[in-house]
Amino acid sequence: MRNMLLRAVDAALFKRGVYSDVGNDYQAILHALGVVMIAGIAFGISLTGLEQTGSGGVDNERLANRLIGLWVTITTLLIGWIIWVMLCYLLGSKLMRGGAGYRQLLRAIGICYGPAILILLMGVPRVGDIAPFVGLVWILIAGVAATHELQELDWLSSSLATLPGWILSFWVLPVAFFGSFIS
Repeated sequence: MRNMLLRAVDAALFKRGVYSDVGNDYQAILHALGVVMIAGIAFGISLTGLEQTGSGGVDNERLANRLIGLWVTITTLLIGWIIWVMLCYLLGSKLMRGGAGYRQLLRAIGICYGPAILILLMGVPRVGDIAPFVGLVWILIAGVAATHELQELDWLSSSLATLPGWILSFWVLPVAFFGSFIS
């Protein structure tokens, strides 16, 4: 667990070596999966809330709705991660002749989800409006850095290979799958 968190912090700090290390470590898929799931939990908590019931009792229907919402957000982020990497692989490796394999990108981009923890600040006054956006853009920049490192492409090509999947993963899928939780 400690190694996973250290790798996520290194990826968030754009330490180039971590992307190659994770991309070439077959066992790091569990670290990448863990970081994506933590991001999904943060997203789910922000969307469904954690408020207490006033009477001290548990409202089973409300709890069930929150658990379903949490499950939907985690699942959506996992699906988005897979689709993001698939697009990045197809655009970067196949179209632009990059050098990374799908699984390498899956591990490296997954570890880039660490800044999603900023989504937990969604309800905080003053910072809650901007912090989630900053976290999502931070993930994009880390994803571009990972793609640049693994695909051995220039920065523009890396950005073009990374951006469409990120948009689909963090903007299109969330609205489609859990838009009802946002409103």
